[in-house]
Amino acid sequence: MTPNEAFIKQCVRIGTITLLLGIAANFIPALYLWFGLGVHPPVDDVFKILAIIASTYVTSWITQPITFFPLLGTTGSYVTWLSGSGAEIRTPASNMAQKAAGVEQGTPEGNVVSTIGVATSVFVSFAVVTTFVVAGQYLMPLLPAFVKQSFAFLLPAVFAAVVVNLAKGNLDLCATIVVFATATMYVLKHYVKMPSWFATLFIVIMGIVFGYIKYRMTQTPEEKADGLVAEAE
Repeated sequence: MTPNEAFIKQCVRIGTITLLLGIAANFIPALYLWFGLGVHPPVDDVFKILAIIASTYVTSWITQPITFFPLLGTTGSYVTWLSGSGAEIRTPASNMAQKAAGVEQGTPEGNVVSTIGVATSVFVSFAVVTTFVVAGQYLMPLLPAFVKQSFAFLLPAVFAAVVVNLAKGNLDLCATIVVFATATMYVLKHYVKMPSWFATLFIVIMGIVFGYIKYRMTQTPEEKADGLVAEAE
């Protein structure tokens, strides 16, 4: 076992434990209200709410880990799913950290730098969010209406910045996926009625397929031979 494999194995062990503890901690307030104060909704309502949440977010539970893992790395993924805001904060922080350090995503160096970037973003976002939660109730009423409306475009702007940065070295692949995604959404909206979660999952899977096809097409004969040797071993 290489040092990197040993490091990843330890990260998986620690990350699994911390995520399980985080999941258990989420139930503490509800359990306290239920058993400590005797306050709880009807059980039927709990399952109805659970069904609504699952039907709304089940796609992201599948697509986000698949989509963000190559950029975040193993450790960065565990920190991201524990702290939240993966698309809005953690992924851009990981991307910019690797870019500033000049390392490639998916490499051991990229994994370490991604972890540093994600961990730093947790402390920064905690401080910023805490500050704005306290001060926001006084500042928000003072902002013009058009500024408040512009907040709805923050997430698309963040995603666009990440896509543009990642597309620099794979412009053809990025253009193919964007065109395919646009065509898919158009067809599903006007011709084939299917749930929006299916479109998201389908586009992510096809993006992976396109990336693999490009990888195979750009491999040199020597790299293909090395790959066959590695598979045989």
